[in-house]
Amino acid sequence: VDKHSAGTLADPNAQATAEPGPVSDMLMSASRALDSLSTGLSTAWSSIRLGDTYRYPTHVDCYENILLQLHGAKNVSLFSPDAVRYLQPDLNHKHWPRANQADLLRAQRFAVSLTLYPGDAVYIPLLWPHNVQTADWSISANRYFRLDDDTLWRHYTDERKSLAWLLYERLSGDLVC
Repeated sequence: VDKHSAGTLADPNAQATAEPGPVSDMLMSASRALDSLSTGLSTAWSSIRLGDTYRYPTHVDCYENILLQLHGAKNVSLFSPDAVRYLQPDLNHKHWPRANQADLLRAQRFAVSLTLYPGDAVYIPLLWPHNVQTADWSISANRYFRLDDDTLWRHYTDERKSLAWLLYERLSGDLVC
């Protein structure tokens, strides 16, 4: 459940994870694994993603993020923050890119792609654009982290903005995260 309303979506799978069975068992196992990580940050929210052959477009999360793969395989492409000038995130649509196809191709040189299998996890830093896709049935869990104090969180977020992000914010006139 989202404890902070800063542009975050509520957990879309709350009903499925509340019912006893293999999905809730996997989520509880993932939660225990994620709880064992000491980040120094508080949990903003957690989610589970269930799906068959889906693609989640390139976007930016305004939280620190750990993605844990529970079932099936998931491909993740992670972009350096310097790709922001090519991706041109739309701040009014979950930071999805507004860029044309040529700029999206240019952004690929800033990307690293990997495949997660059950038991694998990846840390997705705040402000690092990424996308995910599956070719088959997949279950994964996310845990998003932040500081509880909004003023400290704003400072924490601002300190992690690369020069490319700061320039993008200045040129677009919008504040990212």
